[in-house]
Amino acid sequence: MATIAQPRIRTRTVVVPLLSATLIATAASLTEIGVVGRAWDACEVGINAGANAIGLILFALPVLWLIQTGLIGALAPQLARVSRNRLVVTALMGLLAVTVVAVTAYTFFAMSGLPVQFRATCPGWWPSWLPPAPKPFY
Repeated sequence: MATIAQPRIRTRTVVVPLLSATLIATAASLTEIGVVGRAWDACEVGINAGANAIGLILFALPVLWLIQTGLIGALAPQLARVSRNRLVVTALMGLLAVTVVAVTAYTFFAMSGLPVQFRATCPGWWPSWLPPAPKPFY
């Protein structure tokens, strides 16, 4: 009885998207933490700015990084099965990365951005389309 050969996924097809996901998630997580930290600093949220920074770095940064790396890194190699055309796969991987980063950033900003009591006054650069943080987070 003849066996049907299944298409193989090369190691490079998994490793390159995973490394790319790690780099993208690192840059995105640091940027997201920086924006929220600057907003908190401008509005003087909390007792001590150092305590806020430690909380963001030790708790929020690893969670953001793991979520973004996991989502992009798990889904990106599967996109190699969509097409043999490298340009199509690269475009789909880029679209996936942008979507994951945008949704994660919006969720993070909405959940830990600015407390409601600071919404009207500061900072002036905070986008109006981002909602203030919900009540349990301030």
